[in-house]
Amino acid sequence: MKYLLKLIQEDSQKQVDFGRAALKILEFKRNVGLQEKKEVWEFLRKHGDMEKKHREFVAEIRSLTKTARMKYIFEQIWAEERKPRAILETLLAKRFEKDAA
Repeated sequence: MKYLLKLIQEDSQKQVDFGRAALKILEFKRNVGLQEKKEVWEFLRKHGDMEKKHREFVAEIRSLTKTARMKYIFEQIWAEERKPRAILETLLAKRFEKDAA
């Protein structure tokens, strides 16, 4: 139980960190160069590969799970895993959109 509570606390801190990072990204004034854009999209590709492996792992565990409660827990884990990716993609779109103006 202590471990679970520690993870929840770390997750709460992660949300605060996401907010701070979002503000910094959106306030950044300098245009993003082509090389920086390439590096970001390469990072996203690598992260996508990691997400795929994690999704396959969670799906495998879910398939081995017999109880509805445990299946629900693994579904929630995966739902939470997708949120940072969505936040990142939104921020990148806004950041690059700002460069076009």
